Amino acid sequence: MVFVYMVESARKKLIPMSVSASCQFFSDMYCKEPANIAHGDYRCNPNHCDMFKVGTEVHYICDQGYEPKGEVQQTCVRGGQWSAEQPACLPGEEPDM
Repeated sequence: MVFVYMVESARKKLIPMSVSASCQFFSDMYCKEPANIAHGDYRCNPNHCDMFKVGTEVHYICDQGYEPKGEVQQTCVRGGQWSAEQPACLPGEEPDM
């Protein structure tokens, strides 16, 4: 048995939960860390990329010479899911000289 703080309005109360129920509770409130993408990276908003709470936004950027394919901004939503599939960074077109 584990205990979890639930916040209702201005009150906090300690609620006993089974381990499986508490795991479900936390998986609904946090997303897994996004996987690394080849030739790119991501930045988090509004906080550092240490915990991915519901509402955290991730913005993907590609290395120089690469262009994003797919949705470059994602949000952690309830249920522990990201709002879009992870993008890819593909080689950009060479500029005409």
